[in-house]
Amino acid sequence: MHFGFELKKQFQNQNEKNNSNQTLKTNSKSKVRITFLSIIIIFILLVKKQIRNHRFTSLAHQIEHDS
Repeated sequence: MHFGFELKKQFQNQNEKNNSNQTLKTNSKSKVRITFLSIIIIFILLVKKQIRNHRFTSLAHQIEHDS
């Protein structure tokens, strides 16, 4: 009887450890995804800014040339 109780207790402890490890893995995957998406968004915003600056510079040169 006591042996069965110990086995059950060990099994429950192992399950709790496995669940905890799985949660940590899931959380770290989520952090990696969020970081990756953040980098992509920042890159897109920088490219948009560069395009806007280029258009403004081109327009300024055109106005200067036309004057």
